[in-house]
Amino acid sequence: MELGPYLILGLLEGLVTAAVLSLMALGLSLVFGVMRVVNVAHGEFFMVGAVLAWWIASLVGGHPALGFLAALILAPLLTAGLAMLADQLVLKRIGYDPERTIVATIGLLYVIQQVTLMTYGPDARPVEAPFNHRLSIPFVEWTEGGFALYWPWGLGTTSYKLAVIGAAVILLTAIWLLMTRTRYGLLMRATQLDRETAQAFAIPVGRVYASVFGLGAGLAALGGVLIVPIQQAHYLMGHDPLLLSFIVVIIGGLGSLPGTVVAALLIGISDRSGVPPARSVRKARAMTDMQKSWGLHLGIIALLFVLQFILPAYHHGSLARIMVLTCYAMGYNILFGYTGLLSLGHALFFAAGMYGMSLSIQHLDWSAGPAVFAGLVAGFAMALVIGMLLLRTAGVAFMIVTLMFAQAGYLTVLYFGEWTRGDEGFVIKQELRRIAGFDLSDPTNRYFAALLLMAVCIVITLRVVQTGFGRVLVAIRENEERTRMLGYDIQRHKLAAILLSGTMSAAAGAAYGLLFGYAGATFASVQYSIFPLLWVLLGGAGTVLGPFIGTLFMFYLIDLSSELTTAYMLIAGLVLVALTLFAPQGLVGELRRRTLRWLP
Repeated sequence: MELGPYLILGLLEGLVTAAVLSLMALGLSLVFGVMRVVNVAHGEFFMVGAVLAWWIASLVGGHPALGFLAALILAPLLTAGLAMLADQLVLKRIGYDPERTIVATIGLLYVIQQVTLMTYGPDARPVEAPFNHRLSIPFVEWTEGGFALYWPWGLGTTSYKLAVIGAAVILLTAIWLLMTRTRYGLLMRATQLDRETAQAFAIPVGRVYASVFGLGAGLAALGGVLIVPIQQAHYLMGHDPLLLSFIVVIIGGLGSLPGTVVAALLIGISDRSGVPPARSVRKARAMTDMQKSWGLHLGIIALLFVLQFILPAYHHGSLARIMVLTCYAMGYNILFGYTGLLSLGHALFFAAGMYGMSLSIQHLDWSAGPAVFAGLVAGFAMALVIGMLLLRTAGVAFMIVTLMFAQAGYLTVLYFGEWTRGDEGFVIKQELRRIAGFDLSDPTNRYFAALLLMAVCIVITLRVVQTGFGRVLVAIRENEERTRMLGYDIQRHKLAAILLSGTMSAAAGAAYGLLFGYAGATFASVQYSIFPLLWVLLGGAGTVLGPFIGTLFMFYLIDLSSELTTAYMLIAGLVLVALTLFAPQGLVGELRRRTLRWLP
């Protein structure tokens, strides 16, 4: 058979993917565009729609069309109701703050996923299609007598897949009419353009936000219902569609229906201020605050040194791991906490350091010292190249582009599996994990190496935030335009922050691989870009100790809750939501706000 029939078959399969993806991405785009928040739990609403479709179809029984029709109506409505309830109970109470919303929706993600696992189970379960007739697809070939139709053997699709494409077209048209021809669409667009002005004209912004959040979740659930007769429902099915939806949103544009559809087609088909203080008083106070700050941080380093001789083996090893990951979070905090640049792709730098080090040992036969330096160089080079491209974006676009770069890095690791071993990864032999005669596989040496790295990162961060460079970064975070008007080179300072953040994250990645003897593609995945954001927000963005406290808290929250129940992610999710509501500035941030105002 010629290549042409295969291309037609691939095109049809891609159109099915694009149809479902366009519904899910449109929901995410509406939430982005109108509410200006990142809904990390959007993929779970897709999953909930699929799971509810299985549950409803099982209850209805009879002809498959009856159960599927009931699921097509009820699952999106139930999912939208769940989303609107989450909006009222959580997002509205935190004022739709972008950073706190990310933590809250991550908490919702954990809760929804764990509740689904507890009630639905870990198995993938099918929903029978309402109709599924096999349709042969003709192809044209040139013969001596001219063009002729023929039906290649095996070239066909199903009537249900064609119906999915048609249903998506109808639904997208309905959404377009809703947005452009109705009063509700007018309210949505007015709220999107200027929230304050909309409130001044008595537009119920709160109700608009709740309905948009519900509409976005309902569209995701519709996608889940449509796809479940083709792909079985399971509790982890929301991850990949969420990533693809982010990519579609940034390519198509926020709130743009035509852009979303075009981007989904491309992806689907290609996939298979302040007053100067009085100097004399403030200078003396600043010196006192600086002394307190250095004393506190050096005291914590000394405490960690002493704990090496006290802790039992399990907590000894756990704390070494926490200290290395803290360095990763500190690197992230430089960019996000102090500069105000929200990245969802920092795993790229962490993995660059890890693979720069580990591949040098594994394939170039370098010793550990030069290999670690290679990891630092890889992280710095990656930050330089990516940073110069990222500076052409801002806001949500910056965040999504970092996610796309990180996903590209992850896929690169998988593609070159011959050298990286892909998801399986590889172990770094014990005899190769030596620097200056010290065996870093030894628990004591490993602990001290982790402590040394963390101490260096703390000192660097403290020095940065107490210098003019650090104060300019904070000024950029607070008011970029005013900082530019004062004559500061914004782009140069941002690039420097990206370089420092990326290099520090690469150092953590290289250290993690060397100290624990393993490198794998998991460390380049999206979850390792979400982790430092969680740790920083939990501990307190823009605080030096926040990354350490956040990493420590999250590690032991999961560790201790897993001892109590198998539903430990449910506990973790609820705690994250509670902290978002009652400690909006993070643990250290709240401590600074309430009592210790001198904390850096």
